[in-house]
Amino acid sequence: MHEHPDVVKLMPPGTYLENLEHPSGDSRNVELAVFKEHRFAFYFWNRWTNKLKPKLSPPTLVTIDWHRDLAPPSAVEKEALENLDLSDQNEVSKFIWSGLDTHNDSHVLSAAYLNIVGDIILLKNYGESAETKFEDRFGNTHSVFEFKSYEAFEKTVLNQKPGGCYLDIDLDFFVKGKVLSHQLEEVTTYSEGEISDIIDLDSPLFEHLCQGLEGITIATEPRYCGGILKSNRILETVLGQLFTDELQWKLR
Repeated sequence: MHEHPDVVKLMPPGTYLENLEHPSGDSRNVELAVFKEHRFAFYFWNRWTNKLKPKLSPPTLVTIDWHRDLAPPSAVEKEALENLDLSDQNEVSKFIWSGLDTHNDSHVLSAAYLNIVGDIILLKNYGESAETKFEDRFGNTHSVFEFKSYEAFEKTVLNQKPGGCYLDIDLDFFVKGKVLSHQLEEVTTYSEGEISDIIDLDSPLFEHLCQGLEGITIATEPRYCGGILKSNRILETVLGQLFTDELQWKLR
């Protein structure tokens, strides 16, 4: 597995891309993108959806995140999104770095607004379950499901119609309590066992995801994970649940 030298100059700052064998065992590959700022996921979802069109509909976004990150794009953002050339990776890279909200909470519905992702299924760490609808600029309706319960989250993912999916993980999900950047010394992270209860390749959820997987995005977000060391420990555990040291899938 090697980084893609042909696209490094196009990617947002501080991002890393790996090309992996597909976990379904078929002949295609799938990419894993790791980055610091969660909004950078938009770049990779667009990159992958562009490759899938017109054969497949935009994949379902299955996202795991402490925060909801479901702020709708403002009128100003919508205008910028409508003027964005999604075929130009340089332009998209610059836009998500400087044009999307730096609070990293509008990238999901911005991607839905441009029909880069389809329905959205979120496992979050607070709040009640919710189901809403979001209409994109083309008149398509996207279902948005929010769950605090892993069981309800898994059931909804398993009940989705067959098709592609993106797995999106913000590592701050694995932090206990609400974390602010100035409270790093107070942060308690999930144990390895608690992380493995969520990230488990042998679970029905991941067995399902592995069949239709079209890409994985991971945001490290160290300022909400208790700093870089705690963020890296979470990342090591999450990746260790999915891959060997040689980035081979840990499948049965």
